[in-house]
Amino acid sequence: MPRSTELWLALAKLENYEKARAVLNRASQANPNDHTIYVAAAKLEEAQANTEMVPKLIHKAVRNLAKH
Repeated sequence: MPRSTELWLALAKLENYEKARAVLNRASQANPNDHTIYVAAAKLEEAQANTEMVPKLIHKAVRNLAKH
C-alpha cells in the first residue's frame, strides 16, 4: 500500500461517497499516524450531512494517533 497521504486524498476526491469512505479507511490503515486522513474523513461525512459520524471519527483519530 502506498504511504503517500497526498495520493490517498487525491484518490478519495475522485471517487463517489461510498468509494471515498473505503479509500480513506484504507489510507488510515496504511498511515495510522497521519491526522490529515481523519480530518478528510470527517469532512467527507460532514459534506454528506452525516454529522453524527464526525465525533466518532475524531475519537477514532485521537485513539489511533495516541497508539501510534
